Amino acid sequence: MTIMAHRSLPLNTEGVTADLHDTLAEGWSLAEDVRGLARHGIKVTVTVDPASITAVLTVDPAAIAVLPALLREIDHARLDDTRAGVPVVLGSVCQGTVTIRLKIPVGLVPAQVAALLPAPTATKGNS
Repeated sequence: MTIMAHRSLPLNTEGVTADLHDTLAEGWSLAEDVRGLARHGIKVTVTVDPASITAVLTVDPAAIAVLPALLREIDHARLDDTRAGVPVVLGSVCQGTVTIRLKIPVGLVPAQVAALLPAPTATKGNS
């Protein structure tokens, strides 16, 4: 077996430029969708890093009627501990590739939020 010396790959500036152009084009489309959510009282913050994508949705108290629809879209939804009295639902979307943190208005107590969450599906073991 021959071991080759390690060399870093050169930075492909044309590839980076193309990626930037594609990202900005997608960003404009995403910005319009986020504006639509904002009109309904939902603030969205998206963070992307090389290993993960996280979206934080904050629901305005006046938009509390949208919670059931939002929670139906979140896979593996679970209620997190409530810091400062704010229930937070954690889950994922997009086949689990995007982590969702849904901040609920302060007026809702954890029991009310838990009642809105989809019931976990029971898995049967083979016997």
